[in-house]
Amino acid sequence: MDSSSVSDNEDDIQHTESNNSAPRLHQLPRYTTTGRVMSDVPPPTRHILTVAEAFDENGKPRPDVLKEHFLKEGRVEEEVLFRIVGLAELLFAREPNLLEVNSPCTGPLASYHRNYLHLEHMSANSYPHLS
Repeated sequence: MDSSSVSDNEDDIQHTESNNSAPRLHQLPRYTTTGRVMSDVPPPTRHILTVAEAFDENGKPRPDVLKEHFLKEGRVEEEVLFRIVGLAELLFAREPNLLEVNSPCTGPLASYHRNYLHLEHMSANSYPHLS
């Protein structure tokens, strides 16, 4: 590195001097490790959704309950996950116009992978009649 790329400007470094001690860097603000940095954003719910809450007495999913829970970034019991995935698999298997593509495949939904909030926003804006 040549000497022209090194700054000699004392204003580039924020420091304080106390008594006869060497200069020290300016202290950055401290953030809590137990609180929320963005206090206006609610924390994810701690409640784990059970099978009895996620499905009705006939075994059908309750989309209103699931949507509300997922929008709160909630988690579900493992059995709920397996049932939802199993039902989705059956639904997609019956779909007559299912497009088959070879992997790896990228497309407009690639950025929504594993992000329910983005997928919800996209579907609400693109397909408001489904919300």
